[in-house]
Amino acid sequence: MKNKEKKLHRTFSFGRGFYLYLGVLLFAVVFTQALKSTVSIVLLWFLIILPFAMLTVVFVQRNSIGVYLPDGEKRIEKNVPLKCEFVILNSSVLPLPFVEVFLTVPSKSGVRQAERRVALSILPKGRYCFSNEIKFSYRGSYKIGVGDIFVTDMLKFYRVKKSIDAYESVFVMPRRRYFEREAQNSPTDLPSDNNQTVSGDDSSEFNRIREYRYGDSLKRIHWKLSSKMSELQVNEYQPNSGKNVFVFCDYSMLLAPESDISEPKKSKNGTKRVKKARKDKKIKLKLARIADSSKMSASEMVEAANSAALSRAEAASSLDKARRELEKDSKNAKVGDLTEKSNGNGAVTEVMSAYELYGDATVLKPGAELDMNEFVADGVAELAVAAVMQELDKKSDISLLWFDERTKMGFSSYPIHSYDDFDRVFLSFATAPLARSELTVTRLPELIEKTDNPTFIFVTARADFSTVEEFRAASNLAGAASVEVLFFNPRERYRSPSMRGEYAEALCRQFEEGGIKLTEAKVK
Repeated sequence: MKNKEKKLHRTFSFGRGFYLYLGVLLFAVVFTQALKSTVSIVLLWFLIILPFAMLTVVFVQRNSIGVYLPDGEKRIEKNVPLKCEFVILNSSVLPLPFVEVFLTVPSKSGVRQAERRVALSILPKGRYCFSNEIKFSYRGSYKIGVGDIFVTDMLKFYRVKKSIDAYESVFVMPRRRYFEREAQNSPTDLPSDNNQTVSGDDSSEFNRIREYRYGDSLKRIHWKLSSKMSELQVNEYQPNSGKNVFVFCDYSMLLAPESDISEPKKSKNGTKRVKKARKDKKIKLKLARIADSSKMSASEMVEAANSAALSRAEAASSLDKARRELEKDSKNAKVGDLTEKSNGNGAVTEVMSAYELYGDATVLKPGAELDMNEFVADGVAELAVAAVMQELDKKSDISLLWFDERTKMGFSSYPIHSYDDFDRVFLSFATAPLARSELTVTRLPELIEKTDNPTFIFVTARADFSTVEEFRAASNLAGAASVEVLFFNPRERYRSPSMRGEYAEALCRQFEEGGIKLTEAKVK
């Protein structure tokens, strides 16, 4: 497949017409030698000159083609239709009968970018307008435009590439919405000596008047100015509560990327074989071998699972699959021994016992894994936005952190004291790429400076029974006064949504026993 793509994108190549021309030229040489007439000699010379003429024509056509794209960048909210337009121009007096344009546009699912090949013809001094309405399902940064254009002469002798690389940037933003909680109070609602909720606007200093945003209190509306401007305006106040809230956003991949497919190799009998190995199959086989080994310790089992670079949820799923296969082979006793021997490691025991109870709670529906990382990161981003907005309304001093490979330090940290601060950060936050699986959200508190009695809000989809201790250790390390985990739980993506809900409820109880509040939240 890769060789075919390389061949398709060659800078210069011969077309089918050229090979047909060689056959005609050979016939003309034989015909001329046989007849030795003036007509045959003229025909021969015409055929000799023809490829050079076509070569000149195709390079003139190549230089005459161009692309016009609108200047600037576009910012839209996800799932909002965007009209994409650009024009391909022919500035010469020669027609362009065979033109291939390679466009970069979003894929049909709207998850990633895809290359699309379009064949067209353009008249002399003509143009071709490409117009399409596209939708982006997930937040992030995208490019739309033209990569390469290939021009072929009218006799299809030559195919010449012209690299255009004209792209328009599109930044897709998550929605700014408030979220629904199962519990009524957030960490900053909990009463304490160092954490007192500021009610109303009287205790804050007036800052400015700005346009109304979704979620603003009706009490803040400046009715007199709004009637004059025919647009709602609200009073904004400077925060002065003194609460320090850290919002940690988890952009790490929930599912580790699949292992690369190995190159085809020839066997002894001359046939080619393609080795297709997925990491979940590898971990499944490893855990099956572990179950058959009475000498393997619990810690070694955890190392074997982690070596496959899978998330804990995947490891639990693979462990359950291995258990079911072993049950079919009447090896239940060995699996039971493994569970008992894991008692020395609480994390392994919790994963085993929880999965025994909830079965399909961590097993995805077929095909859901294709865009699961993007889907989860999108939901986590919206929850983080909602958490920041909620804390801004409470006049808290907020610090927003996430892992970001675009920065030299590998992470981004921004103080947010007002909606203006949030607006300045929003583009960078909304378009952050996915982080590696090992860059979990519990590692972010290590990167902050020590603050007196901070409040931690972890926004993640990677909470399970084995991560309670991680969240507890990360919070204790920084001396957090109160901690909450906002858990994004896409139930509809799992094999049993109802069981996934029961799994989340049990998870909340498990975190509560560890002194951490876990809230399954969703954006309105």
